[in-house]
Amino acid sequence: MPVLLVSAALLTGCDRADPAPPVAGALTPAPTAPAETLPSAPGADTLQAEAIAPVSTGPHLPPAGRVGWMWLRPGEQLGLDQLPDDVTLIGLDGLSTKPAQVAALKERGIYTICRLNLTTFDSQSPDADLFTPQMRRSGAGLDLGQATRPGSALGVLLTRRLGACVVRGFDAVDPGDLGGAGRTEDARARQQRLNFAGWLADQAHAAGLAILQHGALSDQGQRDEHGRVLADIFDGALSKNCQAEESCGALIAYVNRGKLALDLAAPGTGLDCQSAERLGINQLGAGSSVVRRCD
Repeated sequence: MPVLLVSAALLTGCDRADPAPPVAGALTPAPTAPAETLPSAPGADTLQAEAIAPVSTGPHLPPAGRVGWMWLRPGEQLGLDQLPDDVTLIGLDGLSTKPAQVAALKERGIYTICRLNLTTFDSQSPDADLFTPQMRRSGAGLDLGQATRPGSALGVLLTRRLGACVVRGFDAVDPGDLGGAGRTEDARARQQRLNFAGWLADQAHAAGLAILQHGALSDQGQRDEHGRVLADIFDGALSKNCQAEESCGALIAYVNRGKLALDLAAPGTGLDCQSAERLGINQLGAGSSVVRRCD
């Protein structure tokens, strides 16, 4: 089984490049309802400046079928000279990765996915002070129903985070776990979550980004407020440890649509490459110092 060493080295020469300028404009046309006033927060300038304008062209869709891929954790970076030649897709932290690093990867023909947290409150994010208690439910959960309302301050904050991916030059976004598995929720809460997933995919596409369905595999077959199922809305899917949880079958909806299907196994979990090959999904296992994948 192939082993890919993960290095702490920076992409060669990328830290010297000037950052890309922010893109002016708004993500979507002006809402019909008046927008809520957003407070300012120390350290959030980079996100506040990254509102994005709608694009006329569609997103650059991810490759489908079997791919060579890597999925780096926040703060983990890789030297270009240590990337295996067959890697064609990589997931990177959306806020710490520099535009020049993304550009260097894309010059190598590598599809880049911006890893963000768009579903829960993160106290370590530079814009954390902008997320008021009214935007959150119990614990770290966000009020996803609130995010989809026209003019919602929470919706504006989340679309600004998408802008961070755009100005860094990413092809696509991984929005974080869309939930579902292991949650106790009534029918109304589940429908709000499905509506949020559809709204978020629409915002990403309007910005020119492809988007992955991360988690929420138990929701396959359910519909958002516009009657769309997740596999039709999203451009690919990322599951976590689907073989151990016996949920890999939900990824077939993407495979059958000719879309990318990824599974990231938990550290220490063995890879069942034969099953992954049979299902047409791409599986990768992460450890503390190596990542293993099925080829």
